[in-house]
Amino acid sequence: MAGIGFELKKLFTRRELAYRLRAYAISSIVTVGPMLACMMMIIGAQLVMKAWEGPLSERELLFGGAVYAFVCSYIIVSIYQMMTTRAVSDMLYEQRYEQILPSVYAGLIWSLTPALLIGGAFVIWAPLSFGYKLALYLFFVQLVVIWHLGVYVTALKHYGYVFGAFAVGGIVGTLNCVLWPFITGSLSAAAMLWMLNIGICCTLLGLAYAVERQFGGRLPSTKGATGTIDATSATGATSAAGVTRKGDLSADKRLSDEARSYSLVQWMRRYPSLMGIGFMMALGLYTHQIVQWIKNEGIWVEGVFRMSPAYDLPVYYAFLTTIPTLVLFVVALETSFYPKCRQYYETVLGQGSMREIEQARRDMSQVLVYEVSLLMGIQLFFTILSIAFAVRLLPFFGFTSTMIEAFNILALSFFAYTLFMVIVLVLLYFDDRKGVFALSAIMLACSATFSILFDNVDTSFAMFTASFIALTLSLGRLRYVIRHLHYYTFSAQPIVIKRTPL
Repeated sequence: MAGIGFELKKLFTRRELAYRLRAYAISSIVTVGPMLACMMMIIGAQLVMKAWEGPLSERELLFGGAVYAFVCSYIIVSIYQMMTTRAVSDMLYEQRYEQILPSVYAGLIWSLTPALLIGGAFVIWAPLSFGYKLALYLFFVQLVVIWHLGVYVTALKHYGYVFGAFAVGGIVGTLNCVLWPFITGSLSAAAMLWMLNIGICCTLLGLAYAVERQFGGRLPSTKGATGTIDATSATGATSAAGVTRKGDLSADKRLSDEARSYSLVQWMRRYPSLMGIGFMMALGLYTHQIVQWIKNEGIWVEGVFRMSPAYDLPVYYAFLTTIPTLVLFVVALETSFYPKCRQYYETVLGQGSMREIEQARRDMSQVLVYEVSLLMGIQLFFTILSIAFAVRLLPFFGFTSTMIEAFNILALSFFAYTLFMVIVLVLLYFDDRKGVFALSAIMLACSATFSILFDNVDTSFAMFTASFIALTLSLGRLRYVIRHLHYYTFSAQPIVIKRTPL
């Protein structure tokens, strides 16, 4: 989260329930807003087509295209997303506000280039109607832009813009899908995708406007951004970036506007491991699904999309069970853990005694153990609740007993994967990029290997096994880092300033 912490901490200093509810609402918008808005619109379109008894082939075509666009766009953006988050956090910490907006455009260039090429190849190759291919191409590209803007949304001060963008987009997209059959009587996948595109376009334009206004200098962004420094300096407090602030600032003043537009390259050189981590984390999340498509259980939809509907639907719904952790984690991290983390590093930088530094480490460790335990308990509660309700409710959505069984295992799998992701982000607060890189690689390798080897077992069990192995190892790594935090702070940090040229 690039800068949401300041707003959350401000709201949590007030004891009124309304302020705390607002804090959770903000956390929900910036963490699960993009994903939830898109998923809800797709589910809504599916329900409309089912209610109007639309052809099964068209429903499968709509779902297949949406799933491919969703997965591919997420994996492409994930290569840059974690690195961009770190870069924006450092820019805020180092008060390089003028570089943030150029980095938005630079990131778009890096993300959209492969997306446009992949989408273009699909338009040329796929034996589908031109209207459907064009609609899917636009859908895919817009998702890439929204995922990318999602990084900067966390640094916005005016969350009303963000909420409005998602609310208007979701309402417009859903209403279009509901009204279209009334007006035209058409239930084609292409028409539904065009209706969804209008809603997603509204969201995209709203987010782009908010980001441009905030970082383009027409809103009082300087004050707001200054506030976000407190929330984003955890990783930057002891990093080389933080140490070299003065030198870099003077160097940046010499940069031309054109050079600033490509300054994201500098961050790529500085944090290449974050690009690998983001890519492996995203690929590890979807590997079991991709293997399931390739295995014998997969079917061809219109000869274009290799799908496994009996598996894809449980995956789709099971992922929604992780929302409580995604929302609560941001609040817990920014309002409870980060102040203790910052206190520890301030004690170190403020030349505190070893006794004071050790006490700060213990305080931070206690808060971290409490918050992680609380998250595990809350997520486990919602996972069990979801499994219990799934038996009664999912048959109304066409789920068979086999699909419900897969949903149950996948809900537990995503329980472990989400907590693994939480631990990974905490480790990155300590700048443990090597450890996180290894954990991400293990997660990806386990997911791919088990999904291929467990040929006679449901692929969901492979995801379950891989996620729990990754979670166990990450907890062990976190325990090790916390215990040896003094070493990571005093010995493992760089002591020589290293300039990275553009």
